[in-house]
Amino acid sequence: MAFSSLLYTECRPDRSVHGREGMQFQAESPDATPEMEQAIVAHLLYRPSQKLMAADTPVNEHPLSFSYHRVRDHYYLGVGRYVGRDSRGREGNQLTHCLVTGDPEDIRPSRPAQLFRSGAWLTEPSESVRLAPVAAPLHVAEAFQPGALHAMAKAQPGIERFLPKLLTAFEEAAGEQRKKIVVAAGDADLAIRWIALGGLFLEPADVLGLSFRIFTETPLADDLSIAVFDPALTRSAPVVETLPPALNGIDLNTFGTSAITPSESALTYSRWFLEYDAFDALEAIELGRRWQPHLASPAAATTMAGIVCLRRDAGSETGAGPVAEALAAVSEHEPDDMEDYGDALAEAVLTIRPAATDDPGALHHAALTLRRNGHHDAAEMLTLALLEGARLYPDSYGVRWAEAARRLDGGETGRARWTTGEAQRQAVRLLSETLAAAQDSSLAALFTIIAGLGLGLRWEAVRGPGERLANHWAGHPDAVSDGARTAFYPEIEALLWPALEARIRDRDESVRFAMRSGRWDWLRASTTGHRSPIVAGALAAAAVATAAPPERPEVLRQYVRAAPAPDWTLFFDAGRPADPDLLGVWVDTDAAALRDPAFVDLVAAAIDLELYRGGRTLLDRIGRLPAAPGVLADLCAEFGRAHQLLNALYARRTEVPNPVLDQLITVDARFETYYAATIADFLLVQRDLAGVDHYLGVTRSYHLRDQFGHSTITRLQRDLPDFAHQLLNICSTPELQAWMRNTVEDAFAEWIRKSSNKKRALEAVRYIDRAHQPQWTAFVEAVSAARGAHRSLPRTLPSLRKTRKGN
Repeated sequence: MAFSSLLYTECRPDRSVHGREGMQFQAESPDATPEMEQAIVAHLLYRPSQKLMAADTPVNEHPLSFSYHRVRDHYYLGVGRYVGRDSRGREGNQLTHCLVTGDPEDIRPSRPAQLFRSGAWLTEPSESVRLAPVAAPLHVAEAFQPGALHAMAKAQPGIERFLPKLLTAFEEAAGEQRKKIVVAAGDADLAIRWIALGGLFLEPADVLGLSFRIFTETPLADDLSIAVFDPALTRSAPVVETLPPALNGIDLNTFGTSAITPSESALTYSRWFLEYDAFDALEAIELGRRWQPHLASPAAATTMAGIVCLRRDAGSETGAGPVAEALAAVSEHEPDDMEDYGDALAEAVLTIRPAATDDPGALHHAALTLRRNGHHDAAEMLTLALLEGARLYPDSYGVRWAEAARRLDGGETGRARWTTGEAQRQAVRLLSETLAAAQDSSLAALFTIIAGLGLGLRWEAVRGPGERLANHWAGHPDAVSDGARTAFYPEIEALLWPALEARIRDRDESVRFAMRSGRWDWLRASTTGHRSPIVAGALAAAAVATAAPPERPEVLRQYVRAAPAPDWTLFFDAGRPADPDLLGVWVDTDAAALRDPAFVDLVAAAIDLELYRGGRTLLDRIGRLPAAPGVLADLCAEFGRAHQLLNALYARRTEVPNPVLDQLITVDARFETYYAATIADFLLVQRDLAGVDHYLGVTRSYHLRDQFGHSTITRLQRDLPDFAHQLLNICSTPELQAWMRNTVEDAFAEWIRKSSNKKRALEAVRYIDRAHQPQWTAFVEAVSAARGAHRSLPRTLPSLRKTRKGN
């Protein structure tokens, strides 16, 4: 592209563009337009100094002017100079050369102020009214190059205070408020160089929006972004230091300013510019602005640009996460920058020592983004940084990394690709140290990140931690919750079965509780070839324990029938009471268990419990076996003997003495308890009351008291004619145990409280032999009269125990 060229000065009609005389356009390039002429006349023409003209100052001592304006998408540059008197001898003739372009790229990347000494400016009228367009880009003189401007700034005393204020003024001039800058200067080149310097810190597009003029005698009135005036040549010149807040003032004669509070960015950019190479600092500023829309904040963009362009230390206050996020954003939105800056950012992450409280999620997300975009070198360095954090803090940082990976991967493995063997070996070393240092409870999480690392590890490389994980898993059913993400899951599950088996054999109650709560139910469906009969039995025991009570025997029966070697210890605890019904199922289905003395003791204890509760189903099952173990066989035999003695006791109830009473004393106490109701009922009908008294005295069977009361009432209701004489004998025999006699008499007294029962009792006299009839009648009346003194039995008697089961 090229600039349109227009020259304005005083001329004759034959030497003007439009054939007019006086101040007008003397020459133009063919592409010049009337709109360009109008804009130049309005904004860029040289304004001679009245004061200098009045003093008859030599022409060469009049200052040059330099103006820049943007008007309706065209960019105007103009250099003007005083040329003395016109053709009529009047003061005020001037020559202004303007260059105009509609393409901002003709100016960029230079700033307009840098083009002042470009060598393209005409200094005298043209020989022709036709000018050639000026080729773009224009030359930037050495004094206006960034290096020279950098040297100028550094040579200025107090620049550390002045430069941040200057940059803040430029930021505010280009900002939303468009705050005008009023500059006092006595030297045009100096003023333009400082304007050029300030523009270097802004976006080129923003600089193109800042109009300026050097010099103007009406700085406050001119519609300019930057108005430069010479205090010596300006009537009623404003005092920079006292300008109102709506204006920013810069005094390049004293390097003072109005009340300007430096912005954070201005302070940062000034420090960079003064401390580093000028081009590096400006590159960092430009890069930060380009990255700013994609990063969390302008401050983040500035920090990242300083890291990659100036090699500034990221610092612990920055943290690896923000740097990684910036790297991901650049990869996603500015991929062309990755070649120049990606490695620098990734290396910065490696220089930041991880902390235990860091969140590795940002690094993992950035690594995924980089891999997806094909930036594997940077992703590799981030993965090494993650591994270093996991190595230092496996139980915090490492576990959080695994959680972030599960959350962020979205079903994809995001497998790493290693670009060098050295980096891969380093990753293997870091991973090995991480697994070795981690607590057992952290290994399940850490094993989920192995697959995504793409290290090509074999099982032997992680066998040790894998065994620790399997052992931990055996005690914590929920430890491994995602088999699909867990590396070497089949190998670890194969180790789980023997680990569980060992805990089960050691009677680990936590394992049993976990199985009963259903947390190991998934093992039932496992298709692995490493199933353990012990674990399978424990799972079956859990199923029995959690089944509804009526269903438990059948669940147990199915297991015992199907198991090749059923283990009763998984279902019953030696030394603890066992369910007799379940033991009976086991005995019926696996009688071989009775070869185990511990199981026999368990069965014997269950029989005792069952007898105490009034049942004997388990005992009957043992009795039906072809060959019961000794203690159980003895128990069955004793039961049979007790049963026979009771039959004989009743059959020989009329004998006096009855020898069976002495034999009954030798019955096992368990069967005495079981048959308590039957014994009490049979003792009531014995004629040998002395034998009964002896039996009660020897056995101290006070537990028969209630049974005697119940049996007495039952026989009064059912067999009063036959029982009346026996009742009279019991209540009138002082040698009989008093507690039995009183119990029977109390029961009779309670019974005859009902008038119909008393009538029946009196009528029963006819069944008494004649000799004892008066005694019976007197007994009934005496008991009836004294019934108020007797303890009353409950009107609703409790249910009698089932005492005749199996008789």
